[in-house]
Amino acid sequence: MDVAANSTAADKRMETVAALVEATQFEQSALQDRCARYGVRWYGDGSGLAVNIGHFGGQPLVLALNFFKVDGQRVCFWYACSNVTHGDAARSWLDSNIGNGAIAKCDAMNFEIAISHIASLNQAAEAGRSPIPGPA
Repeated sequence: MDVAANSTAADKRMETVAALVEATQFEQSALQDRCARYGVRWYGDGSGLAVNIGHFGGQPLVLALNFFKVDGQRVCFWYACSNVTHGDAARSWLDSNIGNGAIAKCDAMNFEIAISHIASLNQAAEAGRSPIPGPA
């Protein structure tokens, strides 16, 4: 398996992600509709990306990444969009390339984890403290 062969840090948005959510475009849309009913602000954050993260069995492994701002925090929704998928390779690439610090990770069914993390980040910012604990 050649996981990192063609991966690239294609976008600066990847560095400032507060939550990483595995969700198809349909799931993203359903989550956005549900959030709108509860007053959660949600808007697009530029266009999405298709990233070739490597190969498995001679076939490309491609992830679709879509970025949104949810209550002011950047969220990256992702799903494997190639004919061949490899969950461990995808998660390994995401762990190495997405985020810079403590981020929430979940799937669409557990999106409340991301919402809770976003609320914590916003509360910390309002209180003027870092949401990421530093060394004691």
